Amino acid sequence: MRTYKNEFNITNILEKKDDCCSLDIGGTLIKVVYVNDKYIHDDNIKENTENLMIKMNANKNIYLTFFDISKLDDTLCFLLRNNLIKKKIMLTGGGAHKYFYHVLEKALYHKLGLGINKGDNKIYVSKYVYDEKLSLFSILVCTIKSIDVNTNNDLNNYNSNNIEGLVLFDKQFVDKFPSDTIKIYFSKPNTDKNDNNINDNNINDNNNNDNNNNDNNINDNNMILTCGRKDEMNCIMNGIHTLFNVDKSFFKCERFLNVKVPLRITSPFHPFIIANIGSGISILKSNGYDSYQRIAGTAIGGGTLMGLAKIILDNISFEELIKCAEDKNKNISFDLKMKHIIGDAPVDGCIHANTLASCFGCIRNILKERKEKNGDNKKIHHEVAKGLIQMVSYNIGYMVYLLSRMHNVKRIFFSGKYISNHEYIMESLTHGVYYYYLHFNSKVNGVDKINDVNLNNNIAKNTIKRELYNIKDIHFNDEDMNSYLSYNYRLKDNEILPQVLFPKHDGFLGALGCFFLA
Repeated sequence: MRTYKNEFNITNILEKKDDCCSLDIGGTLIKVVYVNDKYIHDDNIKENTENLMIKMNANKNIYLTFFDISKLDDTLCFLLRNNLIKKKIMLTGGGAHKYFYHVLEKALYHKLGLGINKGDNKIYVSKYVYDEKLSLFSILVCTIKSIDVNTNNDLNNYNSNNIEGLVLFDKQFVDKFPSDTIKIYFSKPNTDKNDNNINDNNINDNNNNDNNNNDNNINDNNMILTCGRKDEMNCIMNGIHTLFNVDKSFFKCERFLNVKVPLRITSPFHPFIIANIGSGISILKSNGYDSYQRIAGTAIGGGTLMGLAKIILDNISFEELIKCAEDKNKNISFDLKMKHIIGDAPVDGCIHANTLASCFGCIRNILKERKEKNGDNKKIHHEVAKGLIQMVSYNIGYMVYLLSRMHNVKRIFFSGKYISNHEYIMESLTHGVYYYYLHFNSKVNGVDKINDVNLNNNIAKNTIKRELYNIKDIHFNDEDMNSYLSYNYRLKDNEILPQVLFPKHDGFLGALGCFFLA
């Protein structure tokens, strides 16, 4: 399996970065990280995330918010209107490549005080340097007003795309030089040429000293914008390592008290597994600060949940779905349990009668509810909402549990906007991990002693028996789960339950990691 080098640098983790903001452009949401002295409200922001603030210094804080993917222009207007894009804007997520030029164009035209799609507001390139090895593209741009009228006769036809010695700045030009970082310098009018233009050596020197913020450096004075894009997996890993240095950034779901319990992650931090649940799911394993590997993924995630919810429950939002699902009644009548299959017949001691056999598998109850609803869809919506969340969460939990067993990892993180700090989602994921652990982490006696002859001669006398363990350290606020604890289920000496943890900034790991990679 391929191992990736992580860009994370643990030193100066909260260094001054007040000239930067970052966007994580996903399949359904745009997550935003910006620096300001206060949280900024906006009509397009449906949820207040001021509580996720991270303290930087005495005057500045890091704030996080999100917009719907259909409101990319509103997101950029929010950032530009409030002067939150100062010198750098960094992108990550699946949309970082798709919308790269769109973001760059919007920010650049705003910086130059120009309006897009106006004939006389074109931007031209007078010089550029492309470093394919560094994936870096440095551009010196100018506008009609900044070009010396006495030296260019083509200005009488400034609507033309062709001006001698200049290239029109547009998507076609930018796409010729595929790069992860674009630095824009501006040639100011009516100043000495040597003070405006940057020669090739100056550009390269500035690129090789990206962290140099000396205001006396002429290149930094002329550089008006840096737009970059970062690998999404790198950003997620960088984000969680960043939060290791922030107090009260992680908690676990305590099922016995039904509350979130904050805790501090102590060294050693590694190894750990993180499942980032967005529209789909990526599962990563980290063995240290400098490397990680993607060990699995699945297309069944938050997008699946919302897609099915909108098909079945019409136009329902994620928040409405959670609210609809939350209820003290833990039983879901639409799910098929073992008791529905076996009836009154005795069952193997390993399987409880209330064990989930099939999500939405109890067709009889579904048909009964539909027949008796009499126009009242409230109960059906409630059952469907709970069933959908349980179906997705339990499958994710089981998959991550199996991976933790395969890779011998005892610390599991769940993150992503699927969670969004909702206790119901966190409880379902935690339940999913431990539920299957209790069912399938069983020890089989006598397997090595069984041979084909014995099995063929007397199957009844060679029945395989399972030993169940008594887990005293785990409490479940659930009737079904507590019933399992009545069995004699003892852990082996070298075996412990995996620790299931959630970051406070669960949906913003990619955006945070991208911000600190700027």
